[in-house]
Amino acid sequence: MDLDLVYADLIKREAVAHPKRCYGYILAVLRQLSEENSGADFGANEVTGYFRKRLRQDFGALAPKVTAYWELQKGSDLGTALSVLAKQGCLRWGSHDTLEDYAAQGPLLED
Repeated sequence: MDLDLVYADLIKREAVAHPKRCYGYILAVLRQLSEENSGADFGANEVTGYFRKRLRQDFGALAPKVTAYWELQKGSDLGTALSVLAKQGCLRWGSHDTLEDYAAQGPLLED
């Protein structure tokens, strides 16, 4: 999967909701989650929890600024980004994954 091609297609279809770096980060976090858990499937609760943990680890005090710039501040934002990546064939969106489940996760970072 070439993220540059995926992003170019999103631009062409006017479906870009987040910067390319954001999509790349999401894919890297999901890849690590999958590798750490032998490729198991995860629902919104597990994905969001792991994503929160990685944001704090990777960006520390800058995490709020990064997520604001990426417009990725709520579980619903993460769900939307994952849905876009799934539609582009970058990941599997299981039947147990819904945007409502991600929206129910609330803010990605605590104030």
